Amino acid sequence: MKRKRPRIALLFDSLSSEYAVQLRRAVERSAAVRNVDLMVVMGQSIGAKPASQGVQNRIYELLSPECVDGVIVVSGTLGHYSGPEGLLALCRSYAPLAVCSLGVALDGVPSFVVDNLGGMERGTAHLIEEHKCSRLAFFAGPYSSEESNQRLAGFRAAHAKNELSMNDQLIVYGNFTRNAGIEGMRRLLARGEAFDAVVAANDNTALGCLEALDEAGIHVPRDVMVCGFDDITSAHFARPTLSTLRQPIWWMGERAVDSVLKQLAGEDVPLLSAGPVEFVRRESCGCGYQVAITVHPSGEELPSLRDVIRKYRGEIGKAIAGAVSVPNDALGNWPALLLDALDQEFQGLDGRFTAAFEELLHRAQSEGASLDEFQRVVSVLRTEFRRVRVQNTEEAHRIERIWHGARVLVGAASIRFLGRQKLLEHQASTSLARVGERLAATLSLTLLKEALVDDLPELDIRRAAVSLFTGPRSRDLKSLMLMADGREVEAPEAAFSENQLAPAIAFESSSSDSTIVLPITFEAEVLGVAVLGSGALATSYESVRQQIGSAVKSAMLHHEMVKQVAMRERLEHERVTEEARVAAAIQTGMNPVVTEVAGLELAGLMLPTAETGGDYYDVIPMQTGAWLAIGDVTGHGLAAGLVMLMLQSMIAALARAEPEPQPSEVVSVVGDALWDNVRGRLKRDDHATLTVFRYYGGGSFRFAGAHEDIVVWRAATGRCETIPTPGFWVGALPSVRRMTTDSTLQLEPGDVMVLYTDGVTEPRNAHKEQFSLERLVTLVEHHGHEPAAGLCERILEAVRSWSASLDDDVTLLVVRYVGESAGAKQSLRPRAASIPATTESP
Repeated sequence: MKRKRPRIALLFDSLSSEYAVQLRRAVERSAAVRNVDLMVVMGQSIGAKPASQGVQNRIYELLSPECVDGVIVVSGTLGHYSGPEGLLALCRSYAPLAVCSLGVALDGVPSFVVDNLGGMERGTAHLIEEHKCSRLAFFAGPYSSEESNQRLAGFRAAHAKNELSMNDQLIVYGNFTRNAGIEGMRRLLARGEAFDAVVAANDNTALGCLEALDEAGIHVPRDVMVCGFDDITSAHFARPTLSTLRQPIWWMGERAVDSVLKQLAGEDVPLLSAGPVEFVRRESCGCGYQVAITVHPSGEELPSLRDVIRKYRGEIGKAIAGAVSVPNDALGNWPALLLDALDQEFQGLDGRFTAAFEELLHRAQSEGASLDEFQRVVSVLRTEFRRVRVQNTEEAHRIERIWHGARVLVGAASIRFLGRQKLLEHQASTSLARVGERLAATLSLTLLKEALVDDLPELDIRRAAVSLFTGPRSRDLKSLMLMADGREVEAPEAAFSENQLAPAIAFESSSSDSTIVLPITFEAEVLGVAVLGSGALATSYESVRQQIGSAVKSAMLHHEMVKQVAMRERLEHERVTEEARVAAAIQTGMNPVVTEVAGLELAGLMLPTAETGGDYYDVIPMQTGAWLAIGDVTGHGLAAGLVMLMLQSMIAALARAEPEPQPSEVVSVVGDALWDNVRGRLKRDDHATLTVFRYYGGGSFRFAGAHEDIVVWRAATGRCETIPTPGFWVGALPSVRRMTTDSTLQLEPGDVMVLYTDGVTEPRNAHKEQFSLERLVTLVEHHGHEPAAGLCERILEAVRSWSASLDDDVTLLVVRYVGESAGAKQSLRPRAASIPATTESP
């Protein structure tokens, strides 16, 4: 099928490094301007170890004319371990697609490189010639990295040019990461080699060196000077700010896209183009920002600053444009807009320059420009206007206030930018944690699909296609989920070739678009392909990729396990059915008999499900008052029924002990015994929630133990209170004595206490919503005035209406204090009818 627009793949080994973020932004912007769809494909560096990382590179092999028209290979990072030979083999494998290389010159492949050697030579020479450094250390990348080796060659060339001998003991190899700079610097310091400057093959390594030097108490730049290469965003905000060699990122992005488009049009393109490298002086070499631009002679005198603008408008505009590294068309003719605003300022329109400058900073930030570069703009403007004597002295003072205000604006905008970045990163981290928790709990591909549709938009990924291979050695994919604009789209049933990457609908868009293509892997196994929208933070994609891979593998393993145990489950069906019958008999047989307690109106019920056995409630009358208890054993079936039987027997015995124990003592003793019986004798890890009440008459209760919140309806107000039950689960620890204390509860005449198990609050409706404690409270508030038995029935009716099938036992105990003179009322009606539980087929 013919595509509406050309589609170009951009091959990266990482999306989260600052270099990758900047280069990706440059290529994305160039593609959008040229009405090209961009597909950012992320694997690993070629030849990366271990094999579990290298397996991700299978994604590179899937690119073909079926899914793309051209390929841009970010050779500068993909070839860290393979060298030019491996990169050349990769590029040639894409024939007949249009291909170009970024960062490394490859034989016969259109390549766009930066002047690594010349740039590093100039940066090193700056330290040697201007700062008189004589013992310089070099922090390189991997041995096989072409970029690193060229930069090392530039480092050597600067030494040779200045007739300065090199000490190879001061060359430290790493892998271009901040940690490599930290660890490498620690090793160098431990060796005791003297050095007065550090030149790093990239900024991340240099930033690591800064951290390690600060850790060692070595001051930069007083004791040691440091220089990097790349000019990533962190270099601007380091302490001290990092002197570095700026790569022409925008230039590379524009040239790469243009090269592929020209090849597609049948035009000849140069095989090698080199972009200039600019040395940026900052604090780490002792310079800070320096401005040496002169567009007119000093000492000239003009009547006003407006005359300066009119006379030197073109020259000043060109000078300030060169101070900022953004694409030529990204911000429009912003130098002219600033000079116009400054001219208007001196026509009497106060605040015009400030407003224009603030708007420019806002637009620059959205285009990915570094805001601190606009400090250079202010410095250039101030330097050039100070070179002219202005007869209007008031204007001279006024413009200084304008420059000061502009610098304050840059500082404030930078702080807001960093704060926003931190906030976005925190939000993304929190969202990733939530998404990861849910995906980790999905044990079927159906649930995984639902989770992805629900959760990916939370990460600002509103477009997605996740496809899985149809078999271990299959070359066909089948769609698992499709999403557009944050909503699920019906996926085609038929399988499709792996070279398509996703169903065609996944790439359809009315305008040029950018997508992220990731391999779905688990350890050394390739499971499928994910095509995701590009709206999320760059750091999110690798985490999402790993989470999807783990969830897919878990679902597959779970499905296989279900298949393997299905036969055994069928054979055991009769035994399980009989066990359930026995458990139901135990549970319902131990319900309290019809009984009376002076001053209380009681109503209780238990509605067991097919796999019953875990719920427990009891009423034990005493000479004065009564003991009440409610609990829920983990699990179902016969084992849960046995544990419940233990609870009932122990509490019944302790309730009749002399002297009478407090509820906390009852719970503690039960907890100790339950731990020994369940863990030691049954060899199980079951435990139970349990709350025990002692009613003393007069509406007074004392209780202890951890179970569901107590719902108390107050007759005087018609409103409910929810009272927590402090403590811990019995049987979960060897002893719960330290965590078990007594609490008191006082009921006034007419007040109602509702005790229940989670079978009341946790049933879900068709929309997956729980009945919830809030709905129970609302129901009790509406019907609290009714008799206890009637309230019991209303709660049961509401729960059964809420959920089509009940998967857990429903147990209720409603207690109304009617006053001692009113006599006792009771309506304890145990139920034994079983409701079949529903189970989802694997």
